[in-house]
Amino acid sequence: MIASRTTPLCLVVFLAATQSAPAGEILVRETHLCCGSCISAVEEALAGIDGVSDVGADQNTKIIRFSAENDEAATAAIESLAEAGFYGKATHGDEPLEFPDSGAKKDAKAETVVFEGVHLCCGACVTGAKKALEDVAGVETIEIDRTERRIKLIGADITVTKAVAALNAGGFYAKVAE
Repeated sequence: MIASRTTPLCLVVFLAATQSAPAGEILVRETHLCCGSCISAVEEALAGIDGVSDVGADQNTKIIRFSAENDEAATAAIESLAEAGFYGKATHGDEPLEFPDSGAKKDAKAETVVFEGVHLCCGACVTGAKKALEDVAGVETIEIDRTERRIKLIGADITVTKAVAALNAGGFYAKVAE
């Protein structure tokens, strides 16, 4: 009789331990969303991801919101937004969600830094990215290629992590080219 009571309890504990927690509503704040093409790019980035629904992006508030069925869906959505070149402060309730690593090495300095995968759909995106990077110490020239979604910084002793942080603060995500 005791075994029959503990078996269902063990099953409940096992199921609770092996299933991911529901993620619910995810908010991504302070994202660069300057135009309808940015909004469309967000919607396209999140379309078709299993477990992601109720996608919305607001150009005025610079907030992306969506629902995720579980942690895996939330992670996949954040990764897809990053791949599309968007960055922001992502949260599920009070819990922060991390964007993928940019590939910047701590304390690395360079004469040239190249970022790939930046969202640059229009002139306002280009201006926003340029403005985000113009005050980074050591940067003398900023070259932007919208078609290739690349930004090249040229200067002296550019701290790569500071350049990444500046771009992220502007609402843009990018990978450091190798």
